[in-house]
Amino acid sequence: MAMIDVAALFDEAKRRDVRRTLGAAGDAYMAAAPAQVEACCARWGLTFEGTAPGGYPTNLTLFVRRGEERAVLKLGSGDPEQLTEIEALELFAGRHAVRFMAADRSIPALLIERVEPGTELKALGDNREESRIAAALMAALPAGVPATHGLPSVADWLGRALAGYRKDRRDARLAPFIDRTAHLFDALTARSSGERLLHGDLHHENVLFDEARGWLAIDPKGVIGPVEFECGRFIHNFMEGYDEGQLRACIAERADCIGETLGIAPEWVLEAGLIDATMGTCWALASHFGDIDRAVTKIRVMASLLDA
Repeated sequence: MAMIDVAALFDEAKRRDVRRTLGAAGDAYMAAAPAQVEACCARWGLTFEGTAPGGYPTNLTLFVRRGEERAVLKLGSGDPEQLTEIEALELFAGRHAVRFMAADRSIPALLIERVEPGTELKALGDNREESRIAAALMAALPAGVPATHGLPSVADWLGRALAGYRKDRRDARLAPFIDRTAHLFDALTARSSGERLLHGDLHHENVLFDEARGWLAIDPKGVIGPVEFECGRFIHNFMEGYDEGQLRACIAERADCIGETLGIAPEWVLEAGLIDATMGTCWALASHFGDIDRAVTKIRVMASLLDA
């Protein structure tokens, strides 16, 4: 195999994003990547084909081939969620999710099947159909919780997020929803059918179409929690350019469709969305990242739908 250099893995824009996100550690991550990719290719018998478009600065996603089998190699920068993704995909075992092939946790590196053509769910452009497909995955994907694991829980996620906000109170607009979110999560947990291994980030870009296997989930966070929580991430994402009225109509339609498909009340779907959005906004405030104005608007919309 020809030697791989940094320029082949990180274009100029990606290098900027890595440095902005990881700081000085980003240069070390990029410098180590070529040798790590070559080691993975040698170990697993892979041929490097090129880099995949997009992706996060903390992850390098590459197209590879093993014999005639086309695959994806993901190279991480050490974020703990890269390890929980590996564990989750192993436990999902290819059921309704991209198939795990191999991993090296010391890098971390992950080899998975390539989803082809890999059409994102959001490309359908039909809110009800997208919601129906996502809801079918929400029902089928959750897996049993193993006796021993290294996965976080939704309760831990939420507890840390709300505690961080209560300590710093960076944006007063979120304050009315903090206690409400805690109470809603307690109620959701009490009525839940049980805790399972959840994807934890099931939205429109993490559901891809494979011509042989149908719609599959990719990029799981891997988290243990009540099964109904899996609805939350989906209903408040990917509504770019919508005004408040359009947000309200879109979210309500998603809640109705998901509730109907799962056989639960639409209000429960909205509650999961409010919990997830409030938690995510706490994270965004702590990291100084994200559109807080937009996030608060969506939280208010979901709260108003619940109060209607």
